[in-house]
Amino acid sequence: YRGKMSEGMDFKDNYCRAVFCVGIPFPSAKDNRIHFKKLWNDRIYKDENLAYPNGDTWYRQQAYRALNQALGRCIRHRLDY
Repeated sequence: YRGKMSEGMDFKDNYCRAVFCVGIPFPSAKDNRIHFKKLWNDRIYKDENLAYPNGDTWYRQQAYRALNQALGRCIRHRLDY
């Protein structure tokens, strides 16, 4: 998913007739940027109680956003089967 062949490719109409998604592409938990973003979201969520997701919710949203983007490269419209 992330950094794989699904990025930058266009599989519309007859170029793709089956889609198999194996696993969910979570960002690397060892990346310092991810770690500190989760901490920051937790702090904002707890301190200010805004419409911000907490760190774990944000982390999951990033994974599902990458999954939706990868699937969107294959499934373009209702007649694209």
